[in-house]
Amino acid sequence: MGLQIYPKSTYRSAGKMVVLWDVSGSMSDSIDLYAAWLYGLVQRHRQLGVFPFGTDVDDVTEAMRAPFPFVRARLRNYERLWIGGTNMGCVLSTWMARFQNGWLGSNTTMVIISDGWDVGSPEDVKRVLHELRSRGIRLIWINPLMGTPGFEPRTRTLLAALPYLDGMYSGHTVEALLSLS
Repeated sequence: MGLQIYPKSTYRSAGKMVVLWDVSGSMSDSIDLYAAWLYGLVQRHRQLGVFPFGTDVDDVTEAMRAPFPFVRARLRNYERLWIGGTNMGCVLSTWMARFQNGWLGSNTTMVIISDGWDVGSPEDVKRVLHELRSRGIRLIWINPLMGTPGFEPRTRTLLAALPYLDGMYSGHTVEALLSLS
Protein backbone atom coordinates (compact mmCIF):
# COMPACT_ATOMS: atom_id res chain seq x y z
CA MET A 1 0.00 0.00 0.00
CA GLY A 2 1.28 3.50 -0.87
CA LEU A 3 2.02 6.31 1.52
CA GLN A 4 -1.12 7.90 2.92
CA ILE A 5 -1.04 11.60 3.61
CA TYR A 6 -4.11 12.52 5.60
CA PRO A 7 -5.94 15.83 5.51
CA LYS A 8 -4.68 18.60 7.78
CA SER A 9 -7.92 20.56 8.00
CA THR A 10 -11.48 19.91 9.00
CA TYR A 11 -14.65 20.03 6.92
CA ARG A 12 -15.60 23.31 5.24
CA SER A 13 -18.88 24.20 3.59
CA ALA A 14 -19.08 23.89 -0.18
CA GLY A 15 -17.65 26.73 -2.22
CA LYS A 16 -15.98 27.02 -5.57
CA MET A 17 -13.64 24.27 -6.64
CA VAL A 18 -10.80 24.66 -9.11
CA VAL A 19 -9.25 21.53 -10.62
CA LEU A 20 -5.83 21.92 -12.22
CA TRP A 21 -5.41 18.72 -14.26
CA ASP A 22 -1.96 17.64 -15.48
CA VAL A 23 -2.35 16.28 -19.03
CA SER A 24 1.36 16.15 -19.88
CA GLY A 25 3.10 13.10 -21.30
CA SER A 26 3.74 11.38 -17.97
CA MET A 27 -0.01 11.60 -17.18
CA SER A 28 -1.25 10.48 -20.61
CA ASP A 29 -2.25 7.00 -19.41
CA SER A 30 -4.65 8.61 -16.92
CA ILE A 31 -6.40 11.11 -19.21
CA ASP A 32 -9.46 8.96 -19.91
CA LEU A 33 -9.82 8.04 -16.22
CA TYR A 34 -9.75 11.67 -15.12
CA ALA A 35 -11.84 12.96 -18.03
CA ALA A 36 -14.71 10.67 -17.05
CA TRP A 37 -14.42 11.51 -13.34
CA LEU A 38 -14.18 15.25 -13.94
CA TYR A 39 -17.11 15.10 -16.35
CA GLY A 40 -19.26 13.63 -13.59
CA LEU A 41 -18.13 16.30 -11.12
CA VAL A 42 -18.80 19.15 -13.56
CA GLN A 43 -22.31 17.81 -14.21
CA ARG A 44 -23.10 17.82 -10.47
CA HIS A 45 -21.36 21.01 -9.37
CA ARG A 46 -21.92 24.33 -11.16
CA GLN A 47 -19.13 26.01 -9.20
CA LEU A 48 -16.42 23.60 -10.37
CA GLY A 49 -13.85 24.65 -12.97
CA VAL A 50 -11.52 22.34 -14.88
CA PHE A 51 -8.16 23.62 -16.12
CA PRO A 52 -5.89 21.10 -17.92
CA PHE A 53 -2.20 21.97 -18.09
CA GLY A 54 1.22 20.93 -19.28
CA THR A 55 3.44 23.93 -19.90
CA ASP A 56 0.34 26.12 -20.42
CA VAL A 57 -3.15 26.07 -18.91
CA ASP A 58 -6.66 26.65 -20.23
CA ASP A 59 -10.28 26.52 -19.05
CA VAL A 60 -12.26 23.52 -20.38
CA THR A 61 -15.16 23.78 -17.96
CA GLU A 62 -17.76 24.58 -20.63
CA ALA A 63 -16.40 21.87 -22.93
CA MET A 64 -16.93 19.41 -20.05
CA ARG A 65 -20.61 20.41 -19.80
CA ALA A 66 -21.40 18.89 -23.23
CA PRO A 67 -22.92 15.40 -23.43
CA PHE A 68 -20.16 12.90 -22.60
CA PRO A 69 -19.80 11.43 -26.12
CA PHE A 70 -18.76 14.90 -27.31
CA VAL A 71 -16.38 15.73 -24.45
CA ARG A 72 -13.37 13.87 -25.86
CA ALA A 73 -13.85 15.57 -29.24
CA ARG A 74 -14.07 18.97 -27.55
CA LEU A 75 -10.96 18.27 -25.51
CA ARG A 76 -9.04 17.76 -28.77
CA ASN A 77 -9.32 21.54 -29.23
CA TYR A 78 -6.89 21.80 -26.33
CA GLU A 79 -4.32 19.23 -27.53
CA ARG A 80 -1.54 21.84 -27.41
CA LEU A 81 -1.69 21.37 -23.63
CA TRP A 82 -0.85 17.67 -24.02
CA ILE A 83 2.44 18.38 -25.80
CA GLY A 84 5.65 18.55 -23.80
CA GLY A 85 6.36 18.39 -20.12
CA THR A 86 5.01 20.16 -17.09
CA ASN A 87 6.08 23.50 -15.65
CA MET A 88 3.88 23.70 -12.56
CA GLY A 89 5.20 27.00 -11.18
CA CYS A 90 4.73 28.73 -14.52
CA VAL A 91 1.29 27.16 -14.95
CA LEU A 92 0.18 28.22 -11.47
CA SER A 93 1.36 31.78 -12.13
CA THR A 94 -0.39 31.82 -15.52
CA TRP A 95 -3.58 30.46 -13.95
CA MET A 96 -3.46 33.18 -11.28
CA ALA A 97 -2.99 35.91 -13.90
CA ARG A 98 -5.76 34.64 -16.20
CA PHE A 99 -8.40 33.00 -14.02
CA GLN A 100 -8.13 33.86 -10.32
CA ASN A 101 -10.65 36.72 -10.42
CA GLY A 102 -13.48 34.43 -11.43
CA TRP A 103 -12.54 31.51 -9.21
CA LEU A 104 -10.71 32.43 -6.03
CA GLY A 105 -12.62 33.36 -2.93
CA SER A 106 -12.45 32.73 0.78
CA ASN A 107 -14.14 29.34 0.40
CA THR A 108 -12.34 27.98 -2.68
CA THR A 109 -10.70 24.59 -2.84
CA MET A 110 -7.99 24.02 -5.42
CA VAL A 111 -7.36 20.44 -6.47
CA ILE A 112 -4.16 19.63 -8.35
CA ILE A 113 -4.14 16.35 -10.24
CA SER A 114 -0.55 15.48 -11.08
CA ASP A 115 2.16 12.89 -10.63
CA GLY A 116 4.52 15.71 -9.61
CA TRP A 117 7.01 15.22 -12.44
CA ASP A 118 7.96 18.73 -13.43
CA VAL A 119 10.66 20.54 -15.42
CA GLY A 120 10.16 23.88 -13.67
CA SER A 121 11.49 25.45 -10.53
CA PRO A 122 10.17 24.12 -7.21
CA GLU A 123 10.70 27.62 -5.79
CA ASP A 124 8.07 28.95 -8.22
CA VAL A 125 5.65 26.27 -7.00
CA LYS A 126 6.35 27.20 -3.38
CA ARG A 127 5.81 30.89 -4.05
CA VAL A 128 2.38 30.45 -5.66
CA LEU A 129 1.16 27.81 -3.21
CA HIS A 130 2.25 30.04 -0.33
CA GLU A 131 0.25 32.91 -1.83
CA LEU A 132 -2.82 30.69 -2.26
CA ARG A 133 -2.59 29.42 1.33
CA SER A 134 -2.18 32.95 2.67
CA ARG A 135 -5.48 33.80 0.95
CA GLY A 136 -7.22 30.90 2.70
CA ILE A 137 -7.42 28.61 -0.32
CA ARG A 138 -7.68 24.91 0.56
CA LEU A 139 -5.12 22.89 -1.45
CA ILE A 140 -5.61 19.22 -2.30
CA TRP A 141 -3.28 17.08 -4.43
CA ILE A 142 -4.43 13.93 -6.23
CA ASN A 143 -1.56 11.75 -7.39
CA PRO A 144 -2.11 8.64 -9.56
CA LEU A 145 1.23 7.23 -8.38
CA MET A 146 0.22 7.06 -4.71
CA GLY A 147 -1.34 3.65 -5.36
CA THR A 148 2.09 2.31 -6.35
CA PRO A 149 3.70 0.12 -3.66
CA GLY A 150 6.53 2.00 -1.98
CA PHE A 151 5.39 5.41 -3.25
CA GLU A 152 6.92 8.39 -1.48
CA PRO A 153 6.66 12.03 -2.60
CA ARG A 154 10.23 12.48 -3.80
CA THR A 155 10.02 14.80 -6.80
CA ARG A 156 11.24 18.36 -6.26
CA THR A 157 7.74 19.69 -6.97
CA LEU A 158 5.98 17.38 -4.53
CA LEU A 159 8.53 18.13 -1.81
CA ALA A 160 8.03 21.86 -2.42
CA ALA A 161 4.23 21.52 -2.36
CA LEU A 162 3.78 19.27 0.71
CA PRO A 163 3.97 21.99 3.40
CA TYR A 164 1.12 23.88 1.72
CA LEU A 165 -1.27 20.99 1.10
CA ASP A 166 -4.34 20.18 3.15
CA GLY A 167 -4.14 16.62 1.87
CA MET A 168 -2.70 14.33 -0.75
CA TYR A 169 -4.80 11.46 -2.06
CA SER A 170 -4.39 8.54 -4.38
CA GLY A 171 -6.13 8.85 -7.73
CA HIS A 172 -5.03 5.70 -9.50
CA THR A 173 -8.37 3.89 -9.94
CA VAL A 174 -12.04 4.61 -10.48
CA GLU A 175 -12.70 3.45 -6.91
CA ALA A 176 -10.11 5.83 -5.48
CA LEU A 177 -11.60 8.75 -7.39
CA LEU A 178 -15.17 7.85 -6.45
CA SER A 179 -14.18 7.82 -2.79
CA LEU A 180 -12.98 11.42 -3.25
CA SER A 181 -16.18 12.54 -4.96
